[in-house]
Amino acid sequence: MKRLLVGIAVLGLAACGGKQKGEEAATASAGVSGELTTLLALVPPQTSGVFMIDQAISDWGGAVSEERAKAMRAELEAYIDRELGIDPLDARAFVVFGGLGPAGPMAGLIARPVSGELKSDALEVADGFKLQATLLDGTLVLGLPGTADQVAEAAKSGKSVADSWPWFSEWVKAGPRTVAAAVDLAPIRPLLGPKLPPGIDRATMAFGGGRVAVTVHGDQDTLSSMRAELAEGMDEGLEQLKTAKSELTAPGEPALPGIMSIVGYHLMLESKEQLPAVTNGVLALDVPFDASPTMAVGVVGVLSAVAIPAFMKYIAKSKTTEAKMFLRKMADGARAYAYEQGKGAFPPAAPLTPSSGPCGADKCEPNAEQWAHPGWTALMFSVDDPHYYAYEFVSDGSSFTARAMGDLDGDGIPSVFELYGEVKDGEPVVSPDFVIENELE
Repeated sequence: MKRLLVGIAVLGLAACGGKQKGEEAATASAGVSGELTTLLALVPPQTSGVFMIDQAISDWGGAVSEERAKAMRAELEAYIDRELGIDPLDARAFVVFGGLGPAGPMAGLIARPVSGELKSDALEVADGFKLQATLLDGTLVLGLPGTADQVAEAAKSGKSVADSWPWFSEWVKAGPRTVAAAVDLAPIRPLLGPKLPPGIDRATMAFGGGRVAVTVHGDQDTLSSMRAELAEGMDEGLEQLKTAKSELTAPGEPALPGIMSIVGYHLMLESKEQLPAVTNGVLALDVPFDASPTMAVGVVGVLSAVAIPAFMKYIAKSKTTEAKMFLRKMADGARAYAYEQGKGAFPPAAPLTPSSGPCGADKCEPNAEQWAHPGWTALMFSVDDPHYYAYEFVSDGSSFTARAMGDLDGDGIPSVFELYGEVKDGEPVVSPDFVIENELE
């Protein structure tokens, strides 16, 4: 963890270094450039997420001197021309996108203007893994197989992501989008509904015009819970960074890690002081921020170190709702049985179902036959939809334990939720509280 936090700080410091040419570029005007507008018209309508940069590579800035940047560019130009036959270093707009197309997953990068002629229609990015490469009227398209076809279809039909995201065009025009990202779950919710985070509709992030704006649209209660998780994650991250800073700045420790830990701590502290507000189903953050794309990416890295784990924690917690809901259902069935039988006794035990236990990160498929055991029948209990947890009912007639077992991350370490009941003075009584072990594993 300490190495990770220091690494994030290195990213932040590297982004701060060097002459930031982008800070002097004219980015304060509303809207986006013509080059980016052209690219956005090529993003297929099946897209569920985009990341875009509306600035020339030469204006990105970085932790190298201007002389070093020229030498690096010359070497890059020679290498890319030799290997690919194109010159992408004069590109002024970039979009990365992904989603589910008609033939399956699609993901790609488009950039323009790009000159030259491709020497190959495939670009190897790792051993055995290649991206398709296409040049369409000065636009470079790199992506999974079939992605270039989707881009070409968008160009031909005139239908793009703006047609499936009704809010997108106005959001793009609302202000500078030097570095921006947007996700809309609507296009893929019909296909992946149960696997998507509940209560979240869309999210956007934009750097530009000396400000950073982040918004998440969704259910008010869900967003309030997310904010609470983010605040908790910030607190945990600050404590970890504070400890790392104390250790790495101790006498005798190397200087560079100590410098990095100080930078990381203060970036995290600043982020915590700018926690977003939640109003009318919108979680929003809008604060001053004047930096180049390199710095923006550095800050995104720092925020992601906390926001992504906090979001994943929220997603895991939302899944535990299943266990609590079905344990309550089991307890209600046990009480109803005791009253109906008139004997003040709970129904017989029912075995762990599915018998193999929880299905890990994937949901268990429903199976009506496995709920035919007399114990489940007496409880009038079954799970008829895909589910994360396995269930068990332990009973001796006078008391019971309703149990749910899960393994949401599939690491073999189970979570256990239990709800107890007993007969007191002839009356069935259920505990109001759950007993939970390893809730999020």
